[in-house]
Amino acid sequence: MKTLLLIFTSVVITISAAAQQKRISESKVPQFVQRALKAKFPNSKVKKWKKEDDMYIAKIVQRKSKANYIEAAFYADGKWLRTISKISWEQIPENVKIAFKKSNYNAWTIQNTTQNDYFDGTTIYGLEVDNGSQFTSLDQTTFKETREIYICSSGKTINTIKKIQTLSDCL
Repeated sequence: MKTLLLIFTSVVITISAAAQQKRISESKVPQFVQRALKAKFPNSKVKKWKKEDDMYIAKIVQRKSKANYIEAAFYADGKWLRTISKISWEQIPENVKIAFKKSNYNAWTIQNTTQNDYFDGTTIYGLEVDNGSQFTSLDQTTFKETREIYICSSGKTINTIKKIQTLSDCL
């Protein structure tokens, strides 16, 4: 029962987060933001723009980058907030790998890894893991149990990051 409740809560949170993000055209993105993006990522090409609350988020492709997926977030005044880059397990620092291996999820399968860089210099690594088990809900929808594990570059594990305020968890 706890697992069902936990998964239901995760689905609701995911749906809520997706509903808050709205895809927008480049013409709706402030010039401050567009200039800031070009200054920070001069070799990038924007695939799409989204707006979430007071942030503008660009999904970009950058030439000569090890990351094949980059998402950069800026405030309307052009201030850079964060960059999320999809990276390989091999690019994860050793102390972060050790922290994961000591976690309750060390037997789970790693599906995706990200490097999350923030304006204050904080770097947090995200690990999307699943335990391989599936279950079927009452309406016959099949779910796979997954988790997002966030580990600071220091090796400290934090549970979730909802907004920028949680960066203090790394201190």
